[in-house]
Amino acid sequence: NYFINWLENRESTRPFFSFMFFDAPHGPYSYPDKFDKFKPSRKTANYITVGKKDMLPLTNSYKNAIYFDDYLTGKIITFMRKNGYLKNTIIIITGDHGEEFYESGYLGHTSAFSKQQVKVPLILYIPGYKHKEITYMTSHLDVVPTLLSLLGYTSPFNYYSQGQSLLQKGNRSFVVSCGWDDCAIIDNAYTIVFSTESYNISLFEVRDSNYKLVENYEPILKERMDIILKIIKQFGEFKK
Repeated sequence: NYFINWLENRESTRPFFSFMFFDAPHGPYSYPDKFDKFKPSRKTANYITVGKKDMLPLTNSYKNAIYFDDYLTGKIITFMRKNGYLKNTIIIITGDHGEEFYESGYLGHTSAFSKQQVKVPLILYIPGYKHKEITYMTSHLDVVPTLLSLLGYTSPFNYYSQGQSLLQKGNRSFVVSCGWDDCAIIDNAYTIVFSTESYNISLFEVRDSNYKLVENYEPILKERMDIILKIIKQFGEFKK
């Protein structure tokens, strides 16, 4: 309601950029009672003691929270459509991470680089563009180059980003995902996890496409070492 009120009262001749963070799907998964659609559900959970047997109510609460956010998003888009904003406004809908409920052996987010935790939806609405589904590997890093290219910025993407425009044909063979103190290089076959802390910088963990631990991972690291070193070097690229 606050954002809709702001749209109604803003100076219409000026362009605007807005960011909204809908955090209902973050634990403890908060939503009004009327959105308690998926049952059984629970709005509170002790994440220290919760086990796999408790996943159905917890998963349903997560779905209910998303259901609530879907309603809020729809309310905003409906207002924008009725008031002509969709004629000249770019809209991006995405998530900062996924959520896991022990599908790959972990719970929540930032606890692993499993597909349940790192894969998120990305919906990009561009006035005048026809529907298109992108099936190649993409990253959050692609959002800024895509937006700037739409706004007429012509400098090469690598001047300011490690991403690429989603308006161009993709040729990425891997993506990089990071948590609080570690990162992962993810391709179609393996996920290579490494620490970003200096005291652990030489420690690696390799997972297969099902996120199962690979014991004999030295040949895999050797094959991808050029990529690993390139990525580590890129981390300091925009430091200054």
